[in-house]
Amino acid sequence: MSASIANDLMTEIECFDEEKATNVEKLQLAKAAMELAVSLAEEVADATDDDHARAYFVDHLRILSTENHGFISRDFNIDRWIEQLERAEDEDEEDEG
Repeated sequence: MSASIANDLMTEIECFDEEKATNVEKLQLAKAAMELAVSLAEEVADATDDDHARAYFVDHLRILSTENHGFISRDFNIDRWIEQLERAEDEDEEDEG
């Protein structure tokens, strides 16, 4: 799984233009990097049967990287941040129009 995530991330990085990127696009790239980090860390935790690392690192990173983590948590995460920025952009466009 991490190989396909890594390939997707490399494609996004190659297409990424930092000077032209919006804040949302920057966070979307950060989210892709976080998803790769979760996947790789989870592979290591599984390979070493390290429940402590899984519970206190992998799961916490998963909570930060997506709302679709399956945990009961209302912690602020990158999905919410992206939504917040998109709403602000939409409101700015409405105010201009």
